[in-house]
Amino acid sequence: MFALRSKKVLFWVYGGLLNIPLIGKFLRNYYTASITRTFGLLLKSDVSVVRAAFVTAKTVKNVHYK
Repeated sequence: MFALRSKKVLFWVYGGLLNIPLIGKFLRNYYTASITRTFGLLLKSDVSVVRAAFVTAKTVKNVHYK
């Protein structure tokens, strides 16, 4: 579990998950929907685009989507 705190390890683990045929497609759709939903809600709440991008990046757990 300690190894999963390393950014290099997380990069390879999440990258490997995204390349698994069925699971990867599901995860890509999930992360895209999550990013879009968060970004849209922030923009609708009159948050600036730059600030919304930073906040959205912090909410995503997959390092490939940050």
